[in-house]
Amino acid sequence: DRGRESGGGKGSVGSDSWHGTVARESRSDTSRDRASERHSRRDSPRARRDSSHEQPRRGGQAHKHSSLQDASVLGESLDIARIEDAHISAENVLTLLKQHGKRMSLAHASAAFERLAKIGETRKNSRTCDEALELLAEVSITLESSFDLQFCRHVISSLKKLKSKSVSRASLLQAVSDHMFKLLDMCEAADVSSLFVLTFELQTTQPASFWQACTVRHEELLNDYTLQQMAETMCWASKIQAAKLQVDHSFVNLIETLSERVVHLMQKPNYEKSNLEPDIFSNIMCAFATIHQAIPLQLFDIILVELPKAEKWKAHQISTIIWSVAVLKINLDQSVFDFLARQMTSGLCSPQDISNTFWGYATLQKVPDSNLVEVLTQRAIDTMRDFSAQQLSNLFLAFALLSNLCQPGTRLLSSALEVRMYERAACIPVDKFGSQEV
Repeated sequence: DRGRESGGGKGSVGSDSWHGTVARESRSDTSRDRASERHSRRDSPRARRDSSHEQPRRGGQAHKHSSLQDASVLGESLDIARIEDAHISAENVLTLLKQHGKRMSLAHASAAFERLAKIGETRKNSRTCDEALELLAEVSITLESSFDLQFCRHVISSLKKLKSKSVSRASLLQAVSDHMFKLLDMCEAADVSSLFVLTFELQTTQPASFWQACTVRHEELLNDYTLQQMAETMCWASKIQAAKLQVDHSFVNLIETLSERVVHLMQKPNYEKSNLEPDIFSNIMCAFATIHQAIPLQLFDIILVELPKAEKWKAHQISTIIWSVAVLKINLDQSVFDFLARQMTSGLCSPQDISNTFWGYATLQKVPDSNLVEVLTQRAIDTMRDFSAQQLSNLFLAFALLSNLCQPGTRLLSSALEVRMYERAACIPVDKFGSQEV
């Protein structure tokens, strides 16, 4: 412009042309610099972080929605991971399940089962635990296609400790049972025993082929069993047979085979007998009493010798032995009853323990220890609202049979009548009493 204003000729034109060339080259360089700068910015970490904000302007709302969805998924994954915290509360487990249950993995579900089981052992927040368990069971069922044997073991172990009986819990246990049966050839001794427990708890009738396969697997693993596992298997097998959950199949041979193995192990000179659990004796005796079959003499002699050496007895173990002795009409020495009575007075007793113990003594026409009568009477009064129709009728029958041998006292009878018969809020419905109970 200045050249044109000065009126210069060709030189001016030439000068102007030169300026124009320089200007074009300068603009071209500037464009290249800007392009290079934009390219550098795109490759920088900051640019990559900011790309999700720039791209919607070029790509529209669909890409914006996709980016927000990705961020949401990442947030949910981080939140649900908190469920693996060893100190998380039942309330927080429940909240996470409600918010992010659909994003839960098998590992998350396993951690949640473990945590709820530990909380359940403390007997705190039982309602919250039950609610969380029901929701967790619903979520876990959706993961059935990815179940593995370890997860099944963890679910069984956890649900044993949690007392919820929800529909979802039953559905999950059924799914676990079905999955374990498919993997029967990979199952260990404890796993096959767990199948028996699940079947009895779910009260599902299984075909003969199911039980035949389980029995064969038991026999294959016979050398791997511990005494406690054998005793548990015998007990559950007898309960399944008594409940008629098996079709055209008998567990008598399996129970006899396991009892022979128990005798073989306990007769070994180098077998460690110092840590025998009371459960071993109560489960074995319960098994034979449930199918009303006499305990093999060799096995019974070993039980009589080893039973007084066991420690840390629980009321249900003692009451089970007394009940089994009464069912099988075994004439035990009074010293054994005295030992069991001493063990029972040191722990808590459930209504089932109380009624079984009194019924056992009454059936055998044995005089119970006076201290035991006092302890059980007081405990029965304290827990009278929890007695079922059968437990209550067994208690009355025992008092009638024991009337000439000992008097449990009018306090217990009065409590039974007042709490269970007269109080409308706690009354047992009439239809709960069958002809035998009446």
